[in-house]
Amino acid sequence: MLTIEQVVAGPQRSVLITSEGVFAWGNLEVLRTLPEGVDAAEVCAPDATRIGHRSFSQPVPQRLSPRGTRWEGLVDAGHSLLAWADGQAYAVAPQVRDAAGAVPRPLALGRQDAGVRRIWAGEQQAYVQDHEGALWGWSDAMPGAQRVQGLPSVRNVSVGMGHALALDARGQVWS
Repeated sequence: MLTIEQVVAGPQRSVLITSEGVFAWGNLEVLRTLPEGVDAAEVCAPDATRIGHRSFSQPVPQRLSPRGTRWEGLVDAGHSLLAWADGQAYAVAPQVRDAAGAVPRPLALGRQDAGVRRIWAGEQQAYVQDHEGALWGWSDAMPGAQRVQGLPSVRNVSVGMGHALALDARGQVWS
């Protein structure tokens, strides 16, 4: 029996994590540039008035991961970001395929052992918090993950169209 673990909708595509793997539908052709040449599809959502509206290039969910791949429940839909159970973040590029489907590419954070605790993504930028609490960000205008300097311990991030807000452990908001 298929168990749905998480579903996330973005501007033009939706992503679904299930017991059978990761699936996406909507516009799978629009690409964004992520660190070190990793391409990821811009994630898209259906129109609020009709499920699937404007999901013109892929109206039926397409498998993005092989059967048996264990994904952690971290998905964000501004840029296609997923976190594997080992704590590594991956960007999904549906145009890069093998026999099992689209191939997730690892996201480089400057250190191999950094690990990913949380992810947040918007239409034009994305952020990853590593296991040490450091925040890494990149955008359409700034490809390549850059460590965000000067922030104390980050508790949460909210990503808008062209900006982001961070909430630190003391309850202060940074923009």
